[in-house]
Amino acid sequence: MNSATVLTGDPTVPCPTCRVSVNGAICSGTLASPCTGVCDGGANQAGACQSKNSVGMSSDCPAPSAVAGAGGQRCYRGTNNNNVCSTATDCPGGLCAQFIGNIPISLNPLTTGTSSLSSPFDNNLCTAASTPNACCTGAGTGNCNVFCPGQTSTQKGAFASSICFGGTNSGKPCAVLADCPGGTSCRAGSLTNYCLGGANNGLGCSSAANCPSPGTCVRAGTVVQLVREVGAPAGALSISVPSAIKLGSSFCVAATTNPTVNANANLPAAGATSVVGTVTLLP
Repeated sequence: MNSATVLTGDPTVPCPTCRVSVNGAICSGTLASPCTGVCDGGANQAGACQSKNSVGMSSDCPAPSAVAGAGGQRCYRGTNNNNVCSTATDCPGGLCAQFIGNIPISLNPLTTGTSSLSSPFDNNLCTAASTPNACCTGAGTGNCNVFCPGQTSTQKGAFASSICFGGTNSGKPCAVLADCPGGTSCRAGSLTNYCLGGANNGLGCSSAANCPSPGTCVRAGTVVQLVREVGAPAGALSISVPSAIKLGSSFCVAATTNPTVNANANLPAAGATSVVGTVTLLP
């Protein structure tokens, strides 16, 4: 599988979104109550979309169709959306999106069974006699999310990791303060996200002071020990009868030759995906 990386240049809305109208408000929905709107940005500009989240992300609104080579850059949003561009001046009200590289991904194995990656380090491996390394700096301070060659324990996730601070959703992901009933803020993601252990276990934190001993203030990724995808076989097949199937894969994504891609995609790192579809036995 190949993941094409496009730089839109918009840190606030880096990807096409589902909105109530082009340039309108975000189409904010939930799994139980999806919001139906139109795409803003990308090749499906003004096309119908459905959002099941509060930030308007939708698979109906694909990334800008910028590609490598001359004439491959495309306007992102604005009156010339998806037209070929050289600079932002070609895109009134928008930006000139650039293709900056591919991320090759080997889905190996891709299976109807279970595919998983596990971290080689956890608290049980850390003792007072442990040799300090990227994940173990003394007794009981292991627990890291290093899964792949070249990956380090200080890498931060590539995606937004804002969480609620205080209230009933403390420690849970958020986009705006309204997602945090009773909370004091939707705190921007950082390397220290929530309390691990102690009286405030699982609650959002910004420093060790928020986590009474023996709790510590850790970032979201530090307690990940397992990445797993579970497939589902199609079962017995009958001729011309479609059968549901699910393929799963957990894999390592190596660093690319583009430092910008590596920094923004947090590479090298672990990844996982599933492919759901149907198979039909032909006569």
